[in-house]
Amino acid sequence: MPSSTLTDGKKRQQEAADWVARTDSQTLSATEEQHFTAWLKADTRNLGTYVQLKSTYAALNYKNATHAIEPPPPLEKPKPRLERRRFFATACAAGLAGILRPDAIRDNFFSLRYRSKQAPAHYNWHGNHVTVDASSSAYFLLDHTRPLLQVINGRIGLHVQKKPVSVSIGGLRFGSKAANFDLTLHGTNVTLALYSGTLNWHGHDQDLHLHSPSLLTFSNTPSNGPQIIAKQKLTPDNALTQQAWRNGQIILSNTPLQAAVDEFNHYSNIECQIADTALGQHRISGSFSLMKLDDFISAVSQLLDCKVQKSANKVVFYT
Repeated sequence: MPSSTLTDGKKRQQEAADWVARTDSQTLSATEEQHFTAWLKADTRNLGTYVQLKSTYAALNYKNATHAIEPPPPLEKPKPRLERRRFFATACAAGLAGILRPDAIRDNFFSLRYRSKQAPAHYNWHGNHVTVDASSSAYFLLDHTRPLLQVINGRIGLHVQKKPVSVSIGGLRFGSKAANFDLTLHGTNVTLALYSGTLNWHGHDQDLHLHSPSLLTFSNTPSNGPQIIAKQKLTPDNALTQQAWRNGQIILSNTPLQAAVDEFNHYSNIECQIADTALGQHRISGSFSLMKLDDFISAVSQLLDCKVQKSANKVVFYT
């Protein structure tokens, strides 16, 4: 291979690395945006190198962040921004409005935490790490034996490592002394992503021990009652992808654009739409911050060679 080809390749990688670092750390100015676009169009290989490095950078950043994350604040002492959050009407219906204050969670009393469209939040709840997703809500209680968490809607992540917990979700009840898992409620179904440890499922007539790593879907209907309707083993790569939301990231691997857009709409007040069904089935790979919608929009436009129409609260992808 000619030395000039190697030199061009190294130069392209260096330029791509520079653009990845600059776009990750700050918003580009109008002039920088023009230079960046010109660089992408100067050689078709530039885009491929940039996307590859961007994906690798984001994935490595995610892995490092899981080990470098700061200790989460205690759930009993929420940050000031939590003090302004309103309680659901459910709390009033349960007769708790007169007992609870939105700026405190007291032992032996239920309290409701609701999160709108924003980054996932981390808490230390009696020594256990709790992650509450956007548009999710849950009751927290500490009884005389163990903490109890009742998921009302959405998704929560739990890393049980100090005090045994019980979790109620969608009419199902789980318990664990040591486990790392996510629980998601959607309709009458509950999805459990069990990354490590074991979980006990307390059914109507039996208790089952659930072992990691596994991904299970439960159904709980009046006619059939609670049952497992799907089960598969979680590979290390799938587990990494499943947990990415906890750090506000999404890892796409040959994922349909429509599925990726649905996920971003869960976190942003700016709604993404796809003008035609065919475009929505195009697939995309990469690692993105769920809080950086503009990066995702730019990547989709470049990767799929589609157009973007923006307004104050809506983004439309079209061909």
